[in-house]
Amino acid sequence: MSAVTVCTVKQLPLELQVPASERALQLDERNGRVIRALQRMSAEAEIPKEQLAILVGKFWGGSVRLTVTFLDNPPQDLRSRILAHMNAWQVCADVTFVETAGTAQVRVARQGGQDGGYWSYLGTDILQIAADRPTLNLDGFTMNTAESEYIRVVRHETGHTLGFPHEHLRQEIVDRIDRDKAIDFYRQMYGWPADKTIRNVLTALDESALISTAHADPTSIMCYWLPAEIMRDGIAVPGGSDIDTADMEFARSVYPVGHDRFAVRRGNQIIFQQRMSDFAGQVVGYGNGSSEDQYLVGDWTGDGKDKLAVRRGNQIIYQRNITDAAGTAVGYGNGNSEDQYLVGDWTGDGKDKLAVRRDNQIIYQRNITDAAGTAVGYGNGNSEDQYLVGDWTGDGKDKLAVRRGSVLIFQRRLSDSKGIEHGFGNGNSEDQYLAGAFHM
Repeated sequence: MSAVTVCTVKQLPLELQVPASERALQLDERNGRVIRALQRMSAEAEIPKEQLAILVGKFWGGSVRLTVTFLDNPPQDLRSRILAHMNAWQVCADVTFVETAGTAQVRVARQGGQDGGYWSYLGTDILQIAADRPTLNLDGFTMNTAESEYIRVVRHETGHTLGFPHEHLRQEIVDRIDRDKAIDFYRQMYGWPADKTIRNVLTALDESALISTAHADPTSIMCYWLPAEIMRDGIAVPGGSDIDTADMEFARSVYPVGHDRFAVRRGNQIIFQQRMSDFAGQVVGYGNGSSEDQYLVGDWTGDGKDKLAVRRGNQIIYQRNITDAAGTAVGYGNGNSEDQYLVGDWTGDGKDKLAVRRDNQIIYQRNITDAAGTAVGYGNGNSEDQYLVGDWTGDGKDKLAVRRGSVLIFQRRLSDSKGIEHGFGNGNSEDQYLAGAFHM
């Protein structure tokens, strides 16, 4: 196999490692799990911060939304192409990279020379880098660079920015490498001095400090190709050319999609959690604070993140981002105070829409912009009927259920005018019924 440019994870200078670790601990409590274990074991001993810093993880807490800028002002088509590959992680994880014209957290360069090559700082370490310096480098990338390299390199470096270390540095892979042969191979192939090979290929990660899969993944996008000639068992490590299934499962476990949290409404202030463990939250102003305003929650844009909507009569004003102070208005319903509004993904396209209940008529949207909807008769129209929304069949489409006492009557298809009865609960009027994907 011919040589390919390989990646190095940029290390912070010693004087920045302690403040970097302190920032990482603030952003995600999981980053400090090893430190907490050490402190419990050595309650009387004072461990220097410099030693603790190297055991701190670099993951971002909660939903990840990082701003991106390009330091050498490449053409728009190149910026868009790089950004699209960075956002390939969205398929499996709650992460978003957004270009900004201002100061960004992720700063992409294409420099060569002494600081060239493919590299990134690890996770939250990028916050310690001066605002005019790159945090990720794609040496020589242009629109003529092969698509396979965009997939292999941009997605790999983005993985580092998300806090994912090199998979080939897992202990079970490093133990298979012949040290002398590896030093000789990387010297001849890449001109690396011995200390660089030791650092990038031969020094295993501290497994106790990792949030990781049970076993190393030799086809991970985060894994180097390691040739058979440097392996003790003569079996090459193939390395990854794209995000594989194990990568997806791991990324989803670190940055889970659809991880619900709480929010509090105070007038027109919405205070929402970034993490379930948060006691205080992020504040966004939305709505006019009238007690008549009804607030709805749904993923109106299909990016995996719920936002707010305010109902005023038959006007629904919905957010495209949770930080929006103003929203997009759509007329839906007739504005009667008796109308009940429901939220669900009726079509299975990943985007929530609205439905209006009028007696036993449910009038639902196929798109959030629909001013009129599709009617289906369901339920008996009694004011005592409680309507619930959920995907009862697992096909990705929400349907309706009606509660009558302790009986739930649920649809298999949204078009069903009759449903399947299931007894649950004791029928007390005080009982409140909830719908969700609950698992033990």
